[in-house]
Parts: sequence; structure tokens; C-alpha cells
Amino acid sequence: MIAPAPTSRATRVGQLDLFRYLTVTLAIISHIVIHHAIYDETEGGWAMAFKVVTRMATPSLLVLMGVMIEIANAHRMRGREPTVFAGLLYRSLLCALTYLVFSIINNAFALLNGLVPGERVQWVTEGYGAIFLTYALLLAIAPLWLWLRVRFGFLPVVLLSLAGVLVHTLLLADLAPLPPPFRVPGSVLLGIGGDRGPTVLHGLGLMTFGMAMGNAVFAQTRQKWARATVIFGCIVSFFLLATFIWYWGVGRTAHFISDIEHWRHHNHPGYYAFGILAALGILGLTYAVHSLLPAGTRNVLQTIGSNTLVYFFIGSVLLQAVPIVQITSPVAAIVATLTYLVVFGALTFGWARSVRGGAAVASLTNAGRDLIELSLRRTFWRPSE
Repeated sequence: MIAPAPTSRATRVGQLDLFRYLTVTLAIISHIVIHHAIYDETEGGWAMAFKVVTRMATPSLLVLMGVMIEIANAHRMRGREPTVFAGLLYRSLLCALTYLVFSIINNAFALLNGLVPGERVQWVTEGYGAIFLTYALLLAIAPLWLWLRVRFGFLPVVLLSLAGVLVHTLLLADLAPLPPPFRVPGSVLLGIGGDRGPTVLHGLGLMTFGMAMGNAVFAQTRQKWARATVIFGCIVSFFLLATFIWYWGVGRTAHFISDIEHWRHHNHPGYYAFGILAALGILGLTYAVHSLLPAGTRNVLQTIGSNTLVYFFIGSVLLQAVPIVQITSPVAAIVATLTYLVVFGALTFGWARSVRGGAAVASLTNAGRDLIELSLRRTFWRPSE
């Protein structure tokens, strides 16, 4: 069921920021669990259930991105396309630079591992910033996607998303990896080779669902097609996942979700059905937390949620700086996870308070957006427009 749109703009923004906080926090918890090998990959039972919960993070992040694209930009599109597009492309550039920073960090820790004798002290070298590459590419496509959605409604982008998934399932899913130098682009963009997910092609589907969710749940004025898209996505995802559970059973389906080498890397439709339902689950949790938390605590979490890029970056970088140490005790795992979240949240909150109204940050951001907007206007818009 879709909750009615809040009457207060402050309430609506607060719930959105809390939704952002919970989604990114789940992603950070997922990284903590992986970093410290908190569960045994071969175990079932509670460990398997916990793995399934942490796997909710990645698809939910892409749904969240769609929500933010819709809420922040759709109502500003009429007559202000260059400004809106410049903002999206600026964020794409930020994500690309963030991914580059993570690549440098990964190489630095790989070098450090080589300098430390033995294997008693080692650092993660694959990093936790891979999703920023997907973000950067999706945000680069977002101006066209948003233009189609505003100009023609939700139906065209929904049909294009479904067509992309269908093409991959029928034509691309079983292809061998492409030869260099096309292997990485083919994997990242189209999912060819079965060694990368979510891809940009499939991410467009999650982003589209997020745009519909943003309009149907958080917008002041909601569209019927947005509601229809959310309801359609929920129904299809539920029956698709229910069919897989009926065919394979709960245990094997949970294993396919939790092991990224199965559904995720092969971009199986079940993974994206699970992701859509996961985002709806986090949305329900958002309403519950918003109504139960004291106002002071809620305001702190909303402040962190309004700075999710910084929150995720701080959490990922600092976690990667911690040497790999396995945590097997459930109590120690809970304490460590809560400690990480408090530290990451406090640093993000402090950053948000320190830069609020900061002239230097605002000037740099505005200069970047203005430069991109000027380039767009000179290239695609006539001076009279």
C-alpha cells in the first residue's frame, strides 16, 4: 500500500532524508559484515537470513537514486532544462571522481599489503566504491531519462526499462565475456560475461522504479502513472520472487540472493524483484522510525541522511583503512557494527554542521554546475532559449 503524500513539506523532506539514511546505513552494514567476515559464507539459518538482509542494500541504493532524481528535478524541468541537466551531470562527475579516489586508495592498500611481511595484517584492496561507477554512468544518462519521463510520462521509460531487461535475458545473459578492451564496458554497461551486477542496463530499471516511487510517495502532486508503476512493479516482483521460491525452495532462493556470484553477477530477474521489494521494505521502516523516534534523534539522522554521499564515502574509506580482522562472536559483531555507525554518523553530522552555509563549498559547487550549464547551453540550446 502506498502511503498518502504528507501535507507538510518539512515532514515530507524529513521522511525522505530518513529513507536516505536507512538505505545508506544498510549498505555500510553490508560492508562491515563483509570486511570482518562476520558470518560464514557456508552457513545457513540466521547467517543466511542476515546475508539476505544485507543484500538489500545495493538495489535499494539505485532505487533511492531514482527517488532523488524525481524529487529534486522533475518539478523544475519546464523551461529550466539546462540548469537541471547541469546539476545531474555535475553529480555524475562527482561520483566519477569519487570512484577514481577509491581506485587510488585500492592501489595504495595493495602496495601496503606488499610491504607488510606475512599475511597477519592485511587490508582490503577491492574497496567498497564500485557502486560509484554505476552511479556516475546512470547520472550521465539521467538527463535524457528525466526528459523522456517529464515529456511523455512514465510509460515510455518503464517500457524501455523492461525492454532492456528482456534483451539481456534473451540475448546477452549467456554470452561469454568480450575480449579486451571491450570486456569491462560490456560487463559494466550490459552485463555480458556474468561477472558484474547490477549493470547500468538493469540499473535503469531500478532507477525508473525509484522515480515512480518518488512521485507516488514523496511528491506534493502525484501522478496516476507513478502509482500504477509502483503497484505494477510490486505485483510483478512479488509473484516473480514467489515463483522462484516455489520452484527452488526458500533455502536455495536465499542462497541465490546472498551469494553475489549467482543472481547478482548474472543479473537474474529475481535479484531485481528482490531489490524492488527490499526498497519497499525500507520505505515501510522509514515510516515506522519516523513516527517512533524522538524529534532530536530523528533530526540528527535526517541531517546525516541529507548528506548521504559524504556519509557513504566516510564510512567506506575509514572501514577500508581498518585491517582485516574476522569477528565471530555475535556480541562483538553487534558492538563493532554499532561503534562504526556511531563514528561514521558523528563525522558526517560534524561535517554537515561545519560546511552549512560555507562560502567556499557553495562557490565551488556553483562554479562547477555553472560551467556545465554554460557548455550545455552553447552546445544544445540557442541563445534565445
